[in-house]
Amino acid sequence: MGKASRRKKSLALKVQHLRLEIEDREEEMRAAEEEFLKVLSSVECEDLQGVSSPSAPAPSIRCDLPDEVFEPERGPEGPEEMKSLWRAIAVLTHPDKTGGDPEKDDLYKRANDAWKKGEYSKLVQIALELGIEPPDTEGSIALLEGMTRDLEEKLKETEKSVLWEWCQASPDDKKRIIDLYLMSKGKRRKRNDP
Repeated sequence: MGKASRRKKSLALKVQHLRLEIEDREEEMRAAEEEFLKVLSSVECEDLQGVSSPSAPAPSIRCDLPDEVFEPERGPEGPEEMKSLWRAIAVLTHPDKTGGDPEKDDLYKRANDAWKKGEYSKLVQIALELGIEPPDTEGSIALLEGMTRDLEEKLKETEKSVLWEWCQASPDDKKRIIDLYLMSKGKRRKRNDP
């Protein structure tokens, strides 16, 4: 196995690992959002009177990660490599071969759409989902490097959200986060609310 092939394999595994990490993060963030909203709804609050609310925009509660974590672009490979990758995907996902498996049907449709639009990076992403290694080319390595950077950036972005702070906070800090959130909305806890 050559250096380029090892690099490609390493990057493909890293992309798969990061995608799983993002799935875990999404679950964690959904649970945090549910807890945050539950606590927020139980707080009795009142409008801040005579106090101007901060001019900064209110922090976002939601932290949704998109289904597609990188922007598809046409890769540098020619049509033959795309065709070869498309065929490998179609062998595993074509409705005639899968017995109507909805997940595989969806992958087939996404791959077919990417093939028609010439979006090589989408084909690479779908191939990785199926455990198919992309071709050993500089273009494939560049696409995998880009996917890795994009996935790592998405994970970092979640760490800047109110929900991430909420996940990591102590009970006292959670109370302060609620208070700051209320203040950003021009409200505060009622004096008798703990």
